[in-house]
Amino acid sequence: MSSVSYLGYRFVEYFNLDKKYNSVIIHENKKGKDMKSKDFVIEGTTLVKADKSIKTAVIPDFITVIGEEAFEVCDMLTSVKIPSSVTTIEDSAFSFCSSLTNIEIPSSVKNIGWYAFSNCSSLTAIKIPDSVHSIEAYAFSDCTSLKHVEIPPSVISIEGRAFSRCSSLTEVELPSSVTIIGECAFNGCEALKKINIPSSVVSIGGEAFNGCSSLTDIDIPNSVTFIGDHAFSGCSSLTGVKTPSSVTSIEDGTFYECSSLTSIEIPASVTRIGSRAFFECSSLTRIEIPSSVKSVGSHAFYACLSLTDIKINLSKGDYRNIDGLLDYWSIPDTAIITKNGDDLVLEITKNKPTTILENQIVVKDMMLLNYYINFFEDRSKCDKLAAIDKKYVKYIYQRNNEKLNNGDEIDYDEIFNYNYKSLNNLFKVVNLLGTTDQDIVDFYKLCENLGVMNSKPTQLKYVSKSGGEKIERVDYAQKAREFLKDRILDGTLNINKMHAMFDSMKMNGFNRKFADFFFNKKNFEELLQEERHQSGFIARCYNEFDIVQSAHTSQRGSQRQLAPTVDFFKEYFMANKFSGITKETRLIADAISAYYSNQDDFDNAVKIDEERKKANVPDDIIVGESIKERDVFERVDALREDTRDVAIDTTAMLVDLASKKFTYEFLKKSDPTNFILGKLCSCCAHLEGAGNGIMRASIVHPDVQNIVIRDKTGKIVAKSTLYINRQEGYGVCNNVEVNNNVSADDKILIYLKYKKAVEIFAQEYNAKYPELPLKIITVGMHLNDLSEEIQTHHKKTTILYKALDYGKYSFNGRSYNGDSSISQYTIWQDSNSNDECGI
Repeated sequence: MSSVSYLGYRFVEYFNLDKKYNSVIIHENKKGKDMKSKDFVIEGTTLVKADKSIKTAVIPDFITVIGEEAFEVCDMLTSVKIPSSVTTIEDSAFSFCSSLTNIEIPSSVKNIGWYAFSNCSSLTAIKIPDSVHSIEAYAFSDCTSLKHVEIPPSVISIEGRAFSRCSSLTEVELPSSVTIIGECAFNGCEALKKINIPSSVVSIGGEAFNGCSSLTDIDIPNSVTFIGDHAFSGCSSLTGVKTPSSVTSIEDGTFYECSSLTSIEIPASVTRIGSRAFFECSSLTRIEIPSSVKSVGSHAFYACLSLTDIKINLSKGDYRNIDGLLDYWSIPDTAIITKNGDDLVLEITKNKPTTILENQIVVKDMMLLNYYINFFEDRSKCDKLAAIDKKYVKYIYQRNNEKLNNGDEIDYDEIFNYNYKSLNNLFKVVNLLGTTDQDIVDFYKLCENLGVMNSKPTQLKYVSKSGGEKIERVDYAQKAREFLKDRILDGTLNINKMHAMFDSMKMNGFNRKFADFFFNKKNFEELLQEERHQSGFIARCYNEFDIVQSAHTSQRGSQRQLAPTVDFFKEYFMANKFSGITKETRLIADAISAYYSNQDDFDNAVKIDEERKKANVPDDIIVGESIKERDVFERVDALREDTRDVAIDTTAMLVDLASKKFTYEFLKKSDPTNFILGKLCSCCAHLEGAGNGIMRASIVHPDVQNIVIRDKTGKIVAKSTLYINRQEGYGVCNNVEVNNNVSADDKILIYLKYKKAVEIFAQEYNAKYPELPLKIITVGMHLNDLSEEIQTHHKKTTILYKALDYGKYSFNGRSYNGDSSISQYTIWQDSNSNDECGI
């Protein structure tokens, strides 16, 4: 006889033995199967599952693998003896063992899996054996009592979130073997005061030390070539950092809210300073930016309240994207360019100089910085720059940025080809107070396309009735100014709706024939009327004016001057022009035909739909369940007709619900409405424009879905896009877009409906997936149309939860994490959790 090498419940049943036996002796000629002892389920040499009530564990010495989730949530377990036979500790093997105070990992262990000891909240010390080469993701995350960690020289990488939220960890010594510190590796280690980064490290992942509020100093060696976004954000005790010369970019939010940071040295290797890189570094007093830096992202120095001096080394002819120097909290009183030999130096300072030297010039508007650089030698041009209307400056700046992004060369003399004096005069008449920057940009776009920007009258040649040739000079700039001024003053043209009306207008240049068509007051009023039914109708008329005119103008000599009418445009756009429509694509064609007339748009929509089908992407995040409230109005109408079989209180409840005006719905991915959301609710998530990545992701990504709010007629009046991270248990909404014509009172109702939609989603999701529940859902607040309502009732998150990189799904492929990447508020949180578990 010999001892069996594994134990299991099937063996006990097979031999009809009493369940109380803890060990079994069998004869060699008997064949055992899966068996069970009192404490463990073991299959072969793998410990599969431990009894939840176990307090101490002595693992048999024939075990080689502690299986996935083997001791998970054994919250009474205080000690474990792991034998030297064990080589692998799999994912979540000891996760949530909240009473486990210490554990010795033998040198035989080569692999420690994801979440292996996560949430072991009583664990105070850990020694990693020198047989381990990588500390895997989440391995010791949320070990809130962990004070001491010993990492051997065998470890090459510390993966993402390996020690995140180990809030008692005060000091870490990294061996010289470590080359990679992963994303969020020490995120939320708020007691961490000291950590060395050896010269072997080449990469520090995003948010690696985010929230390490006790960290006072850190030395980054020259071996490091990459520091990820938000790597040191929230390190509120950090006083000084030297960025190594091996780094070429300071990423987004790298030193976000490092409120004790007084100095930072930026080496000449850096070419880019990302958005919010030094956001709310309130102790930073001075910074020097080398000439190598060509781009300073938006909000880079926002709320740096102590910042008094910024020095930027310039090279004439260089274009600087200086978004991050335009934030009003960051800009001191005076900006001066000084010529120093062949180079220029820009100094922005609160210490206003008493005199301006001959080799200096004052920058009156930072948005025109590049013009001041290029016109430095011509003082008369610089003086003219100061006379440009502030609103006009915003347009110039945005237009130049668009050119730069498209790879176009910027003509700095172009500004003097604009009739800016006429625009300034127009603004004196037109009251643009209360409009958004986008309204202003659209207004300038309209002005340019209608001739307001043309400084020279146009010569028109035509044949008179007598057969002679005549030439007429028409000043379209003046004509357009007067027309627009009159339309605004009489209330026909609503400035606040500019964005919706002209969002898709392409910069095709001045079109005289369209200008004549547009300046006909009857046509203009009809265009506006049609705009209410088809979003972007005016822009589409402009973009395809020549095509429509050609299609509806007779070629007979007597009728060649026949102009198109609004009816012609309606007929043209409402006709389904897409070729290749099949039974399967009919719904797509019907949905987008009122908003797009380009064959490419239809082809792209079909391609995306086929991509969804090929990948078998479920229609809903909560597979098999559609979350909506759309049919409530129909049910109420039916109940009002016949209430005999329905309880009165039920009818009253439904009537009350219907009186709220709005319903919520999570759009199915197969619903073609996803393709045109931006055209329905004034947002960017549609086939054309910067938001097509969000649009496509909402159709092809299993964890992204659009939330829409409808009014009683079924019209979509608001929209938001939800992304969930199933593994980490959080969700992020990409702000909320609301139609321009929604009243303030209705916004409150829409907020309540949106909030309810998110809450219902979270409840149903957690009921369906209890093993990986959602803990929190946030909403982005940059350009959020419900910002007032949300800020009144909800709290700002202390960290930014990472949304999907929607840019990867767009046609242009630019990186874009949505409007949640600047600030977020908690819109829903699990009542049993106050933990912000974001990345």
